[in-house]
Amino acid sequence: MPALEHPAEMMMAAPLSTVQVGERFRSLPPHITLLPWFKLPETSSWETLRERIEDDIELDRFGKTIVGGFEHFGPDQNIRVARLGGVMFSVHAKIYATVKAEGGVFDETYAGLSWNPHITGYEGGEMDAVTPAGLMVVERGLGSKSVKWFHSWEEDDEATS
Repeated sequence: MPALEHPAEMMMAAPLSTVQVGERFRSLPPHITLLPWFKLPETSSWETLRERIEDDIELDRFGKTIVGGFEHFGPDQNIRVARLGGVMFSVHAKIYATVKAEGGVFDETYAGLSWNPHITGYEGGEMDAVTPAGLMVVERGLGSKSVKWFHSWEEDDEATS
């Protein structure tokens, strides 16, 4: 019998501003999607995944990223995104491998070698330099999305100052 899935879907992203655990959104603030919506089987726990993310993935700051142009994504091509050229692929690859190892299921169209780095919800200009504020896991429920986990790079800066 196949493993049952947790009821909520999750995704991983690097928001451009700090978010709080438990904060709810109808639409997420500007962010770089690092892994599209996925589900974990019931045989895997969120806590185990979180520990693996913290242990296996370098939570180092991405640094500045340059916006390389704009496109429209989505089934109706109505979601304006800022394209980012070839950045953060190693971070995406580590997150992708970690979630897959925990049995995560997601649409491969938007992950692995098909991953297209971009910022959703960005209103700035082309060639702007942007710096993500950290790494977050978002859970999708009925009618809203909530921050399940957030690692802030600003706290890392304070700890090393």
